[in-house]
Amino acid sequence: MVFLDIEINETVILPPNLLDPRGGLLLRKAIIERLLNDISRKKASEEHGYYVAVSTLNSIGDGEVNQLTGEVHFPVSFNCTTTKPYKGEILIGTIDKVRRQGIFLISGPIQNIFLSEKTMKDYKFSNIEEPIFVNTNGQTKMEKDSNVRFRIVGVKWIESDREFQVLATIAAFNILLKMVFLEVEMNENLVIPLDQLHSKGLLPHKVIILHLLEKIVGRKASKEHGYYIAITTLNSIGEDQVDKLTGETIFPVSFNCTTVKPCKGEILIGTINKVVMHGIFLKSGPIERILITSKTMVDYKFNMVEEPIFVNENQQSKIVKGTKVRFRVSGIRWIEWDKEFHIMAILAGDFHSHI
Repeated sequence: MVFLDIEINETVILPPNLLDPRGGLLLRKAIIERLLNDISRKKASEEHGYYVAVSTLNSIGDGEVNQLTGEVHFPVSFNCTTTKPYKGEILIGTIDKVRRQGIFLISGPIQNIFLSEKTMKDYKFSNIEEPIFVNTNGQTKMEKDSNVRFRIVGVKWIESDREFQVLATIAAFNILLKMVFLEVEMNENLVIPLDQLHSKGLLPHKVIILHLLEKIVGRKASKEHGYYIAITTLNSIGEDQVDKLTGETIFPVSFNCTTVKPCKGEILIGTINKVVMHGIFLKSGPIERILITSKTMVDYKFNMVEEPIFVNENQQSKIVKGTKVRFRVSGIRWIEWDKEFHIMAILAGDFHSHI
């Protein structure tokens, strides 16, 4: 699944009761909260795909007052992490339903993926104990909650559902893998200055949510949980304690967060951002340190005639900067000071130079 960081311009509308005459930080927090609510409610768009998380607030323009309602319209520019399905992409999905005509899958935010039984070569439907598809050799089966690697063959945007409908086929060299998107429960102690907690612009629990979002975005990743994608649920806010020296209030908070963590053996798609003689460097979603060494690139040779590239000996394919390639994770190392995973990888067995 390919994640993009795109710049978006929106108009945020604030009702009069959320406006604070002092403006400044309190007004900014109110705008951020309304923006997060608007993006969560919008879910997805045909142009951008699924909105995963607001990553950066770039600017807030001057507000204009609606004379009839008293609402203030603020032009806002921000960056948002998005993901959009595209034809030819290979993903891993979890089987949600099994029917005689095929299987329905979920992959990340994509909730409507259909794999027709007509495309499932060597698999037959069985409903003896539960609905499943069984390989004719009897060695593999597809049942509810199994994970399947699939190739997208068609994508249709449904405006009424604000959802993409995806048609798929089983990818060659299909491997049943565990999806690396995780929903984890986390506990944090949030420290909030007293003047921000009891401001008139925002209710205390809203201030807590904003501080939690800022803390998780700033943390980026951890060795235990992987990369923090988005906070999904605020479970509880415990009893506050006041630091007598600073006056700051400490809140124990429990919440759920969607994370993604690379694992050895996993197959992903990455974009090449650098080609050098000893190999290629890739990015895949939030993972920015991926190396495939030239020693593992069988049948490819380095060439530097016009630009650094790797060319297949039969001259039918090449690997250049900007190319998307499918790779298998062969080694993982957590770098604490960088808050980043360093990945060693090899080209996947069914690699295609242009995906």
